[in-house]
Amino acid sequence: MPICPRSWPCWRTRRRSSIRRRSWWDKTWASRARSSYRLLQVTPSMDAHGLHFCEDTLRSVLDVLHRRLDLPDDARPRLAGDMLVAAWRHALGGWAAEAADPPSAAGLAARVRDAMAALPGSLTLPATPRAEAGGR
Repeated sequence: MPICPRSWPCWRTRRRSSIRRRSWWDKTWASRARSSYRLLQVTPSMDAHGLHFCEDTLRSVLDVLHRRLDLPDDARPRLAGDMLVAAWRHALGGWAAEAADPPSAAGLAARVRDAMAALPGSLTLPATPRAEAGGR
């Protein structure tokens, strides 16, 4: 299969590959992931380290993509990567807060799919002011 089929937006290719990688999640992965995420929420230095790791990884991914694909030399590839990381973090946060015991990797994968499916619409989300209450 080609890295990025011609008719697919890059974000969709990345979404497919990130969900496919779930095959390496073993039976205890979900519990470890939830515990780690909860620890990050109360340990700012660990959270910062995780964000630094994400940044380094994203830069490496972009380097590979620019070598292998005919991508534009503008902000869009980086922004696409940042949006995927944001979707992952959103899915992980909701999953960690609501996961049953034991947590399910399939539940996290479903949340990741839902978050990534919301990405295109998030870019065109209308910001309609609310009607003011009380005549203000």
